[in-house]
Amino acid sequence: MTDQAAGLRQWAQERDDGSALLSEPEDLVVIGLPQLGPGQLQRVEGVLERWQQVGKRWVGDASRWRIIPVATDYPQLDKVVQSYPRLGLWIDTDLDSFYRAYQALRALSAAGVRHQRVLAVHPAMTSRRGLLSNVQHIAQTYFDIELLIIREPQDG
Repeated sequence: MTDQAAGLRQWAQERDDGSALLSEPEDLVVIGLPQLGPGQLQRVEGVLERWQQVGKRWVGDASRWRIIPVATDYPQLDKVVQSYPRLGLWIDTDLDSFYRAYQALRALSAAGVRHQRVLAVHPAMTSRRGLLSNVQHIAQTYFDIELLIIREPQDG
C-alpha cells in the first residue's frame, strides 16, 4: 500500500533554504470551504500568497498552485484523496467554521484518510490557540489525522 500523503510529508519537511522551490504546478485539494465558487478559490490563493510573503519558501511561486476545491459530501471523495497527495482543510473564522472543519475531517476519515498529514489552510489569525488548536486536536484524537498548521509571525 502506498502512502497517499508521502508527497505532503516530503513537501512540509523540506528545508526552508530554497531547495524546495516549485518548478511545476502543484495540486492542492481543499475540503471544508463554505462554497465552491471562485471567491473561495481566491481566498485559498491569498493564503498561499501570504505564506510566500512571510518567507515560507516551500510555497515557491504562489500562482503555480492549482487549487482543487472538493465538497465535503462529494460521492467519490475516496478516489480524490487517493489521486492527489496534497490535501488541505479550510478553516475559516465565522461561527460555523468549527462545524464545517469537523464535517470535513469526518468525510476525509470516511474516505480513508488516516495516519496522514492534512494542511490547515486558513485566513490570517492572531493566534493558533483556540480554533486552530481545537480543530487540530479533534483531527488527531478522533480521526487520526495530523493537521499541519503553518507557523506565521503573528502566531501566539
